[in-house]
Amino acid sequence: MAAISPSPQGSFDLTDLLAFLWQKKWRMIITIVILTSMGSYYVKKLPKIYSATSTILLDEKSDTLTLTGNFGTVSQESDKLDTFIEFIRSRQFSAKIVEQLNLTERQEFQKVLENGTLIKDSNTAITILLNNLKLTKIANTEMLKINVESRLAYTAAEIANEIGPMFFEYQNQTHKRKADETTRWLDGQLTTLRRQLDEA
Repeated sequence: MAAISPSPQGSFDLTDLLAFLWQKKWRMIITIVILTSMGSYYVKKLPKIYSATSTILLDEKSDTLTLTGNFGTVSQESDKLDTFIEFIRSRQFSAKIVEQLNLTERQEFQKVLENGTLIKDSNTAITILLNNLKLTKIANTEMLKINVESRLAYTAAEIANEIGPMFFEYQNQTHKRKADETTRWLDGQLTTLRRQLDEA
C-alpha cells in the first residue's frame, strides 16, 4: 500500500517568505524612510496647540449662593453646577471675556476673509473661544475644571485664569442687584404703610 504525502505545492515555506523579504529589503527600507519623513514634515507644519486649565471650587453649605474664600459659589441644589456650566458657555458670558481680554485684537480670534484678509469680528472671536473651551465636572466634588486651548500659551492661560473671577464678579453683581431691588421694594412698602397710617 502506497503512502500518501501532501503536495509540496500547497505548503507554506518560511524560507521562501524570508528570501522574498530579503530581496525586497531596500525597497521596503526606502518606502519606510519616505513615509516617516513625510509624516514628520506634516506634523511639524501643524500649528502648536497649548492647553491651560483652572479649577473653580463650589462648596455646598447653605441654601443661598455665597462666595467662600477666594472662589466658590455654594449651593445645595445639585443642578446649580449644570446651570453655571450653561452660563459660562453662553455667548453672553463669552462676549464679556472677549471684551475684557480684547481677544478681537489677536490674530487667532479674527475672521479670515476669502482673500486671506483678517478682520476684527466679535462674533467670530466668541465662536472660536467657545470651540476651544471645555468644562468638566470633577466627580464627587463641587468643582468645575476649565480647559482652554490656544495657539499661544499665554492666551490659553489668560482665558483660563479670567473665567473664574469674571464669573464670580457676575454672581456678586447679580446678588447686589437683587438685594437693591429687594431694598427698594421694602422701602416702597414701608412708605406706603406709613402714608396709610398717617391717613388713618
